[in-house]
Parts: sequence; C-alpha cells; structure tokens
Amino acid sequence: MVRFDSVGAILYNRDMQEGFPQKKPKNNTLLIVLIIFVVLFLCCGGLIFFGGFVGMTAWRETKGLIHCSAAFQDLHEVVEQYALEHEGKLPPADRWQSELEPYYEARREEYSEMPLLQAMPKGQPWGCYDAKGKPESGIVYNIEVAEQTFETLPGDKVLFFEVPPPPQMNQSLPYTPPAQPAPTILGQKRKWLYITRDSTMPSDSFLGE
Repeated sequence: MVRFDSVGAILYNRDMQEGFPQKKPKNNTLLIVLIIFVVLFLCCGGLIFFGGFVGMTAWRETKGLIHCSAAFQDLHEVVEQYALEHEGKLPPADRWQSELEPYYEARREEYSEMPLLQAMPKGQPWGCYDAKGKPESGIVYNIEVAEQTFETLPGDKVLFFEVPPPPQMNQSLPYTPPAQPAPTILGQKRKWLYITRDSTMPSDSFLGE
C-alpha cells in the first residue's frame, strides 16, 4: 500500500514551525546568536541540505506512481458507485471513461484540497503521468467486464489495468499483462498496475522481480 504518513509528518512539522514567529534576539546577544547559527550550519547544514535534496528527488521520481496508484483505487470506488445506480451493471466498453467522468468529478474536488495529490486530467485520456506531465502509461478498461453485473464477477477478475503509452480515451481491451517492461521507480523495476473486483489497491506489489 502506498503510504503518505512520512510526507504528511514532514509537511506538518514544517507548517508548525513556520506558523510560530521566531523571537528576535536581543541586541547584546546578537553576536552569540550569529556564532551559534554559523556553527550549526557548518555542522548540520550540509546534511540537512543533502537530505532535503534526496527527499525532493525521491518525491519527484515516485509521485507519478503514487498518483497512478490512487487513480486505480479511485476507479474501483467510482465504478462501484456507477453500478449501484445502473442496476448493478458496469459501464459499456466504448464510453466507459465518459460514463465514469461525472462520478470521478467528486474526487477532483477532494484533490483540490490536497496539493500533494493530483487527480486524473479532465477531458483527457486517463493514465499515469511523470513529474513533468509526460504520460508513462494508460489506464484501460477490461472489455470482458463491460456491462456485466459487478456483484457476480469473480473476485479476481481484472477491471482496469495499466498499458504502455500513449493513453487513449475510452480504451478497452481484453486483459493481458503487457509484454514490455513497466516504467521504473527510482531505477528499480516495478509491475504493471491493475485492480480487480475484490481488490482495494492495485496489484500485489509495485516492485517486480
């Protein structure tokens, strides 16, 4: 499962620190304060800068996968909501994204209040994008489940799966794991993502063998 605890804790601590104004040093202690600051910077500043640089680099490299994982989880909830309002049936293959778009709009409103997360683009093919907005993969609807009854599907039946780019609007295909390697994460291999009827998060593991 993708977890955001560490990122949230870092941002919370930062906000708390910034929220409290620092006391200005008295005039007769200014020199001492400056000396202490210089010593602390020389001792710890390099480590803090290096750690921050590494952390930001890791975030840029992984946020695309985090957004993609969240998108698959959202799609699972959205398609369930769709089925509840359509006599248990899943959307048709030729317009599944268009049918689910109104249900996904609520997710966009939630993401607008969470700057660390990013919703899938409105009016564009759904997929996974890197830090620069370049599509790394597309999200495809399994044509075998189109217009089927959600509750009667086998629990391990794939609903949505990831495919190589470019993303395409309303793309639906029979589920087959792509033959080519999935995008890497921090230089490591990972698996193509997919989500089944019973799963609440995509695939079993992000990292491949």
